[in-house]
Amino acid sequence: MSQKFTDNQGQINYASTDQFNAFPCFSDDATQNYLNRQDVRDAIHIPATFIKPWTDCTDLRHWQFQYDDMTPVFVNILNSQYYANANFRMLIYNGDVDTVCNFLGDEWFIEALVKSQNISTVAERTDWTYQASADYRSQTGGYVKRFAKNLDQLTVKGSGHFVPQDRPGPALQMLMNFINKSPVYDTLTNIDVTPKPLLPQYAGTAQSPCPRKDADLIVSLPGLTFQPNFKQYSGYLNASANNFLHYWLVESQDNPATDPLILWLNGGPGCSSVGGFMTENGPFHPNQDGATLYENVYSWNKKANVLYLEAPRGVGYSYQTVDNQTWSDDLTAEDNYLALKDFFTNVFPEYATRQFFVTGESYGGVYIPTLAWRLFQGIQSGDISIKFQGVAIGNGVLSERLQLNSVVDFLYYHGIVGKDDWDFLMTNCCANVTDTTDCDFYQYMPTGSDGQPMPQPNPCGMKILMLGEAYVWGSYNDPYNIYQDCYRTKLTKYAAQRVFPHVRPSKQRFDKWDSKNFVPKQKFADNARQINYGSTDPFNGFPCWSDSATEMYMNRAEVRAALNIPDSVPRWTDCNDHILGAFVRQYLDMSDVMKNIINSPLYEQLQFRMLVYNGDVDTVCNFLGDEWFVENIVKDLNIPTIAARRAWAYQFSADYQNQTAGYVKRFGKRIDLLTVKGSGHYVPMDRPPQALQMLMNFIWNSPNYDQMTGIDSTPKPILPIFKSLGQCSAPPTQSSAATAATTTSPTAAPPGTTTTAPTPAPPATTTTAPTPALSGTTTTAPTAAPPSTISATPTAASNGTITTASTTPPPTSPNAAIRHINSISNALLSMILVVLIVARQ
Repeated sequence: MSQKFTDNQGQINYASTDQFNAFPCFSDDATQNYLNRQDVRDAIHIPATFIKPWTDCTDLRHWQFQYDDMTPVFVNILNSQYYANANFRMLIYNGDVDTVCNFLGDEWFIEALVKSQNISTVAERTDWTYQASADYRSQTGGYVKRFAKNLDQLTVKGSGHFVPQDRPGPALQMLMNFINKSPVYDTLTNIDVTPKPLLPQYAGTAQSPCPRKDADLIVSLPGLTFQPNFKQYSGYLNASANNFLHYWLVESQDNPATDPLILWLNGGPGCSSVGGFMTENGPFHPNQDGATLYENVYSWNKKANVLYLEAPRGVGYSYQTVDNQTWSDDLTAEDNYLALKDFFTNVFPEYATRQFFVTGESYGGVYIPTLAWRLFQGIQSGDISIKFQGVAIGNGVLSERLQLNSVVDFLYYHGIVGKDDWDFLMTNCCANVTDTTDCDFYQYMPTGSDGQPMPQPNPCGMKILMLGEAYVWGSYNDPYNIYQDCYRTKLTKYAAQRVFPHVRPSKQRFDKWDSKNFVPKQKFADNARQINYGSTDPFNGFPCWSDSATEMYMNRAEVRAALNIPDSVPRWTDCNDHILGAFVRQYLDMSDVMKNIINSPLYEQLQFRMLVYNGDVDTVCNFLGDEWFVENIVKDLNIPTIAARRAWAYQFSADYQNQTAGYVKRFGKRIDLLTVKGSGHYVPMDRPPQALQMLMNFIWNSPNYDQMTGIDSTPKPILPIFKSLGQCSAPPTQSSAATAATTTSPTAAPPGTTTTAPTPAPPATTTTAPTPALSGTTTTAPTAAPPSTISATPTAASNGTITTASTTPPPTSPNAAIRHINSISNALLSMILVVLIVARQ
């Protein structure tokens, strides 16, 4: 982890979904603008008599396409005497997210070619790895299959049509290995990728990596680098006897007195919702130093109050005072229900009449429906009175069977599983089925109540197990986002993130960035300094290091004190593997629970709404499985389709064009099925603005999901104290930056509400005061507590002790026109053929 403060907010690119500071969006028009400058034309010796301006593509209306299939040309080349004498080589490569010239078509072409020519396979299809340098961990660069006669077929993972632009590092490594006749494509290039120094006339105008604006000092949370405009609370809610669930509430930045309340739940089971707060949709995220926080300008509390609940007990900072090693779906739902009852009744009764929504992701596909059904029961019995309006489930585990059955299709059509394995499954494990989506692979590898797969001792079971180990959990790919790569994860400190969520779709050139609409920047900006070569996301590698930074931050003594955490509660971890292993999964399919909710009279009385959404590049909880689940539910309940599946659009602001954000289908009973394009498992992290727009349109009950949120996404000014940190000057002494603020709320509580000071730890524990702050700031030590209490809200057990599931931190888990591609490639191959024929003569 970086020990020097760097404001990550200044490194994030929200203008596009690439890591190149939106270079693919403006490069064509910038190139045309540059090459038509008179001084540039003079420098590259363009005759003055040539007055036609340079354009990237020319509309060749009279071009004659002579070759619809290049097989005869390839056969002539392969069978040429020159090919053999010169030890000629061929490489056919594809970015695997291009739809203009997709990888499957080229793969099938090569397979048919080698079969017709009796060319043998010399190396079966396998992944090839890219390594930024010897200091960093390898990442899957794509997949390669090698044939005799020096013929290689290769894919570049996460790239579109223009591979050197989308994946410059892997593309260069691929090229050099091909040129150097390497036996594999894994050999490092060993090039220096440090940008050359700027010329003096430009050096003074480059964008500064230092904080962009002055800011006011914040006094609400240690290490917070901006002044928030909302209040926040952290404490405990009473669940069942001896169980106390930690919550963190952030009020709305818009109108907290009237805006709705949203509950967010992460999954696991055994993972913390505060992890989702810090890395996904909370108002601030950790910097790499693990001590400071930067603003998430697309936080879900922009127009809503958001409650994060760590559940079940033993997760995060939640605890129990009596040792109980039993966890299950129903027990978790009951504890969550009781905690919410305590919240609405005793702690924040003003929210009881507010619109209330339950949201979450992953195993939240179980948590959310079971909690919703328990809330329905409580409302109907009069045990709880709230304005429950709907649920939103992201990348949820809704059916283990449908997830397994669909992931096979997903892996094949994303270029991860090869044709040989696909053909084996279709032939041997999917007999008598005409539609491959009806294949029941689950019968060969069902899921146990502990969540573990149980492969059957037959060829299909073993093949599915092998594919899972080789291409999902055992590969260099991030299973939660197959296009998220972290090129600079240190070999000596490898810790795979629980999830990393990004894929940029292939660049389109359909007048989208027409030169007539292009306005070049008037000031020089050094784009080399804006590009992130360390990972494939636009967030400065945040998905690669955010988990580690979050854990470091959450365990700082001054942070624990600010959050009112008793000293006797063990250290915070994102996920508790002990709970994961002990958890009893009672619902391997959520159909019955979902049908109970929809068929309840309360559903119509409340005008209840449901949203099931998925990032479309997640393999753990893939979109196909959840789509099939919803389609089955509405079919079984005779719920009609009210809006056919269509693209929904995201618009950065009214000044910019719409972009496809995903696809949505709407059913009766207010049920929506939606995908978020290019996102993995963690949608609010991978596609933050699109996720927020989706959420707000759902809450607003908009007729579609295209309505802009109207939020201000301008980052708040950075506080002055942090201007002296990071790259501007030497770092301060240890801990001083992290404790530059107190935990005072920005404004007083509204009339009629009560806020209780946290009660410190039980006897035999000590409370450590925060590290002293930098000069000119204030810190407050926690108030000493009566010896008989354990926390602010819950009533402690009689012995005043706290027991936990496990005190050992769990290991982290593993442009005017389309380029005339066909004509160019055909012409090139024809030229090669002519050369070979001449050489033979």
